[in-house]
Amino acid sequence: MANIYFEKGDYFKTIDCGLNATKLNGNFLKAFVTLGKAYLEVEDYDNVINSYNRVIQLRKRSVEEGKIKSKVNRISYTTSDLTQTYFGLGSAYYFKNDLNKAIYYFDECLKIDSNTAAAYLGLSLVYRGKKDTSKVLNSLSKAVHIDTSLWQFYFDIGEIYLNQVKYKQAIENYTNYLDHDSTNSKVLYKISLSYYNENNLDSSKRFLEKLLLIDSTFSDGYNLIGAIYLKNKNFNLAEEYFLKAIKYNSQDDGFYFNLGKVYLDMGKKEEAIPYIQESAKLDYKPARDWLEKNK
Repeated sequence: MANIYFEKGDYFKTIDCGLNATKLNGNFLKAFVTLGKAYLEVEDYDNVINSYNRVIQLRKRSVEEGKIKSKVNRISYTTSDLTQTYFGLGSAYYFKNDLNKAIYYFDECLKIDSNTAAAYLGLSLVYRGKKDTSKVLNSLSKAVHIDTSLWQFYFDIGEIYLNQVKYKQAIENYTNYLDHDSTNSKVLYKISLSYYNENNLDSSKRFLEKLLLIDSTFSDGYNLIGAIYLKNKNFNLAEEYFLKAIKYNSQDDGFYFNLGKVYLDMGKKEEAIPYIQESAKLDYKPARDWLEKNK
């Protein structure tokens, strides 16, 4: 009955039912597994730990006594019971900010079933908390390799590579994401930025144009196209796109400075200065440095 309530999403009834079952039979291992899952859903992490520790105790005792037989339903267990137990403990300790214990239990989960994608996701969160980027990347990569339904995490992998200045790998993962969701504005922008940093301006512009068809107010998109035109010394179009960027986000300090650079490159210093000053007011360091140098 507890499992039925759990499947329906009624976690408090699951807990009531599970507690009643364990009162009737304190060796009801599967009831403790279900209790742990329900407590995890309602964020009662101490009781998650208590429930799953009871599962481990029962399993250990039953193994020692040689009593685990499939026909003895109430002390039988499956691999999924054990992976759920260790995954649940890892999750509970993560949310309690005990990261070392979280790693231990996620690793134990993976020893039982190395294809538990959720455990790799859990490890990615733990290592993010520890600021261990290489292990975050490794954990996320394994998770999406095991379970293709986790394709959203290609974005997170792409972000890591982008921050590591590994643009080809970033592009590969953003592309994998776009294979599943081709209209995500943020991902379209990030793949455009990666191509821009690779100096593949045509590909960058192609994705930016697609982005702006989807979201005509995406200011960073206008700014990046402006930067492409500025690189190509097409000053009139660069000016047009930087002005559009400012139109949709008047608080971005870099947009004003970029427009100022257009006017400087056009030899229009007097027109450039007000935009550079506005950028400096918004505390953009390159603008402040330029004004200091050109007093």
